[in-house]
Amino acid sequence: MTQYLSTRRLPDGCLAITLNDPFAAVNRTTAQFKQELDALLAALEAPGAELPKGLVFLAAKNSFCVGGDVDEIAALAAAGARHSAADSAAIKALFRRIERLPVPSVACIAGTAAGGGLELALACHARFCLDDPAIRLGFPEVTLGLIPGAGGMVRAVHMLGVAAAIPLLAGGELIAPREAQRLGLLTGLAATPEALLQAACAWIAANPEPAQPWDRKGHAIPGGSWFSQPSRYVAWQPLTVSAVQDGAGRLQARVTALGCIAAISASSFADGEKLESAAFARQATSQEAAALTGLRMHDRRALRREPATAPAGFAPALRAALQAEAARLAAEGASAARIRNGARHAGYDPEAVGLAAPEADVTPSAPDAPDLATTGERLLLAQLAAALPWLPGAAGGARAALALAAVTEGGFPAWTGGPLRLLQWRGAEAVARSFRDLGVGDGAATAETLAAIAAA
Repeated sequence: MTQYLSTRRLPDGCLAITLNDPFAAVNRTTAQFKQELDALLAALEAPGAELPKGLVFLAAKNSFCVGGDVDEIAALAAAGARHSAADSAAIKALFRRIERLPVPSVACIAGTAAGGGLELALACHARFCLDDPAIRLGFPEVTLGLIPGAGGMVRAVHMLGVAAAIPLLAGGELIAPREAQRLGLLTGLAATPEALLQAACAWIAANPEPAQPWDRKGHAIPGGSWFSQPSRYVAWQPLTVSAVQDGAGRLQARVTALGCIAAISASSFADGEKLESAAFARQATSQEAAALTGLRMHDRRALRREPATAPAGFAPALRAALQAEAARLAAEGASAARIRNGARHAGYDPEAVGLAAPEADVTPSAPDAPDLATTGERLLLAQLAAALPWLPGAAGGARAALALAAVTEGGFPAWTGGPLRLLQWRGAEAVARSFRDLGVGDGAATAETLAAIAAA
């Protein structure tokens, strides 16, 4: 097997460790990466080993490292939450060994560091990045229905504090190097790759016995725990109650991330690592993760293999169906505010329903009007019914194009993974029953018809 990690001794006695994923255009924290890192650390930890002055992590690709292999994550999740939690704990243990070595470690970031790549960098004692505004750093996992699981949750909270960690971990924000340095994620910036390596080696020479903040006596999380000053996080509080009702697009990963942040902020570093692994496993095994990784990773991969576009009328048909169902709800006595909130409930942009936002919620819904949950469900089912005629016969790139167009152009909620995944997830009989009970889809979509579409 082609090697992932290569090492070389630098003239000043430091050990350069270069990441170069042999099976992808970007570096990922794959099983091979973990196996080779384990072997490298074992050699450094061996009794009598000749230790370098420090470790410098570099990348041979344009990106530093973009995180885990979604196929490996999905395979572990399919085996059960226990396997996902164990893998999360295992990579955290590897990164913990880096920061506990009796030599300093530095990450040299000359390209995007996201997800597990940034988690590796945070496990180093220092991080220097190329001063390039095109570089992005952060944790985009929530956009895939996941949360960081290689120590990113616990390290970001202990390093930055709750307030600064929330947008990165629960918001999925990717930021430029200068903003990362302002927050405290980076130790410094460099103008060129050569200057980047020089800065790393100079830092190692000046800090022969470093320790992470959480390993120093008297360490406390900046700003205290979530619970010490909850009013500071009031803008995020609705998410901890319900991602659905505050319009988070039904991304449960954001809620999981926020709950994990709060718990970590009130725990020791070691307990925080356990909390993170458990929370990661919950999300990795969720239907949301399967839907979003399918939509945003597998479908895009399918389109690269087999380019295709959705038919011109597909997305307009979905948008029209959404607005038509909103008009039906209004005719039944549902107020504009209820319909818009129902749209949020189902994961829609409320502007998509075609009803202007009321200046104040002064017009109540009729007593017998559909409730909030039913309103959102009807909007979702109306769009699903509109998508059904386009799905039979679509395969490969054509099917992927429909899923992506439904979400990016037709307004279909992203958390579903697209109409076909929603149908497969809920099951033909359940969807047919919902169509019938809620009076959506004109009764043409029988369980048999839906089952044939789902199985194609």
